[in-house]
Amino acid sequence: MTIDIAGAHISGASNSALFVIDNGAEVSITDSNRKYSFDYDLNVFQSITDNFSGITNTGKAIEIKNDGKLILDTVNVVSTTDTAIVVGEDNNVSSGTLETVEVIIQGKESAIQVYSNSKVDVKQEGFLIGEDNAVIAGKEGGTTDIKIEGAEIFAHSQTPNYLSCGIYHPENGSLTLDGTRIISSNGIGILSRSGSILIQDAEITTEGTGSGKVATVNNLDDHYAICLDLRDKYPGYDNSIIEIYGGIFVTESNVPIISMIAPDGVETNDRIVVTGGTYASPIDEDFLGVGCTLIEEDGI
Repeated sequence: MTIDIAGAHISGASNSALFVIDNGAEVSITDSNRKYSFDYDLNVFQSITDNFSGITNTGKAIEIKNDGKLILDTVNVVSTTDTAIVVGEDNNVSSGTLETVEVIIQGKESAIQVYSNSKVDVKQEGFLIGEDNAVIAGKEGGTTDIKIEGAEIFAHSQTPNYLSCGIYHPENGSLTLDGTRIISSNGIGILSRSGSILIQDAEITTEGTGSGKVATVNNLDDHYAICLDLRDKYPGYDNSIIEIYGGIFVTESNVPIISMIAPDGVETNDRIVVTGGTYASPIDEDFLGVGCTLIEEDGI
């Protein structure tokens, strides 16, 4: 089934999602006459719903579950009080698939929440915005498959003592970034607590300094670009790995770009492996891959 919004603004004020893709259904939603005004200012969270076509709800805008599949093509999706799109259900049984092309997805909480064994593929100039939670948020216990290609991710946090987070990955799944930009205005770029992450090419910038939380009670000491935190020992944590092949990574002065936090007795060798990239300050040489060295060029 294909639905063409054709320049309309479909809006609701409901706790229930406006669209539910369920029971193996496959749906494509497109907008052949898409409208939006988008000139994003990182420092001011702003709604994109002025001069807008797309899907808006006070609660979740879209839910995908029980093997449902949704393809979004040049569509705007907004939740004004909740997460915009939820893929799967919080039971590690019901899963879904989301594929997007040139979307803008904005949530008061997250843009996309991913549960269970769900799959998400975001590509071709997508904009993902979260006001007060991780922009893309997983859940421990799942085995998700997430690919982000060519998207821009803007993260904010407005809750005291909590950090903004571009991508939160506590599940024993896989995450691949290629041609992706993450800006976290007052927190972390990527926080992993399990699973495997492959960064082929990304630009990750974090702003601000100081400690705070993401999802759990454990404090994170600073605004890292990338952090692997194994203290919660979520399923699959003992096999977790982050591989970085390239990109540009920037934090505030004196804030470590890459950090690993592990309790006593947890193996840490080769959990973070860096073989390429440009870093605004030196990274820990323990993270360097075999045969790799740090080279200073033009002060970087």
